[in-house]
Amino acid sequence: MHRFAFVILHYVTVDDTVRCVESIVSKFGPETADVVVVDNGSPNGTGAELKRQFDAAGRVRVILNARNLGFARGLNVGFAFAKRELGADFIALLNNDVVVESDDFVPAIVREYEREPFAVLGPDIVSTQTGKHQNPRKVFFDTPRKVRKNILFLCASFAFLFLGLGRVFDRLCGGLRRWAGRGREANRPPATPLAQKPSEGRLSSDWMLFGACWVFSPDYVRRFNGLYEGTFLYLEEEILSYLCRRHRLAMAYFPAVRVLHAERSSTRAAYASDRRQELLRCGNLVRSNRCLLRLMREGREAYAESAGPA
Repeated sequence: MHRFAFVILHYVTVDDTVRCVESIVSKFGPETADVVVVDNGSPNGTGAELKRQFDAAGRVRVILNARNLGFARGLNVGFAFAKRELGADFIALLNNDVVVESDDFVPAIVREYEREPFAVLGPDIVSTQTGKHQNPRKVFFDTPRKVRKNILFLCASFAFLFLGLGRVFDRLCGGLRRWAGRGREANRPPATPLAQKPSEGRLSSDWMLFGACWVFSPDYVRRFNGLYEGTFLYLEEEILSYLCRRHRLAMAYFPAVRVLHAERSSTRAAYASDRRQELLRCGNLVRSNRCLLRLMREGREAYAESAGPA
């Protein structure tokens, strides 16, 4: 019999985390699924508050990280606990601003795995702000060249933001785009239509799963202890997608189950000003893109070594 665990990463916004936990425990008993909350060093003391609240009920484990480890490393604390201490072979990683809506979330996913095995599954994720369905997402940075170009753009953006010239940078980019497009329309070849967004099933290498909610199957849990830990924030989806392609692991989109996503509530609560949010975003995106580029280079080198001399 499979054992299923939900791992929720908490930071600052306690009401979101309580709603997330309640959306799970109200549907699934402890014989069906375990719940692990990882407080990622919240500076407002809400991790200890959650531990007091949930310890009394005895159905939810709360782990307190001494400091903010970042998104991937924070979740990996809960992943390792669920795998080693609870014996879970299905592990769902959730943002704390997610609410599980489907009553059959656990049994439906287990049945889908038994029907067609996968390594990582993504449910239907619906934004409560826009109503948009956030899964799956297009992979854009799939070559080292694209990643390098993105790093240059982000470094320039960070420099302008740091100097308080973010709007100047936006206008400059807009002007450059208009200048580059002058006189090209007549000679431009027809645009290649975007591949149609998959409605369900296994994903091709062109698509990836949104990181607000991932479900890892026994195929993944047996081999790995969580997510790649080189990043602090951002690009976890791209890196997971790349590593799954590299290791030939199947990613699947399963819209038969649904979660609701409030979007970036912890980031907004922790960083009040728009400028601080943008500096945080740009700085971490630069570091995460460099991690992705390094992984791509390692993958190419490993492939060259395995190929050997002709």
